[in-house]
Amino acid sequence: EEYETGGSQKWDDYMQACQAFLDCGLPNFIEERLDLLSFPAFIYEALKDNARSWPLKPHSDVLDAIFDSTKMKAMASFQDLYVGLEPYRNDNEIGGGIFKTTSPAVFGLLAAIELHPTNEKCGVFAPVGGFETVTKALQALANDVGVTIECSKTITSITHDGVHIQNTSGSSDTSESNSAFIPADLIIVNADLPYAKR
Repeated sequence: EEYETGGSQKWDDYMQACQAFLDCGLPNFIEERLDLLSFPAFIYEALKDNARSWPLKPHSDVLDAIFDSTKMKAMASFQDLYVGLEPYRNDNEIGGGIFKTTSPAVFGLLAAIELHPTNEKCGVFAPVGGFETVTKALQALANDVGVTIECSKTITSITHDGVHIQNTSGSSDTSESNSAFIPADLIIVNADLPYAKR
């Protein structure tokens, strides 16, 4: 109720739809195990209120129909970034962009995995020793196969052939002499998609 009038009930309704998407999506599409009993709730939630939560709409269309608050919309869609998609409709693309970089509303099931209060199947887990242990283990594996990891560098642009970098280790020098191009056969970008597309 802090962010919008009726927000608590709207959130519960949204989570109910997300839970139905998860209950059907997990066995039938992720585990590839036919579960016919999960389809009625999925279909009901998808078609309820004139298909307000239709799972193949851009996620933002569904959120705009349910919530008024941008904070509620953000809370319901930040999980889209986990899979490298953005929740926003792209009117320049077919289907609002769901065939490219826009998350379809069905990815609301990710919110149910993390946030639904009665979900006994999933949840949020953390590595023993904290997330730093994952970083250190990945660094060790990379070093073992000859990968060079460069820190204190800012990527200023990415091309199909490599990356332009700027040395940022304590320097405010933005001159060309402080910049370099590193050629690459493969570039992996781990930044959130909306930020990386800038």
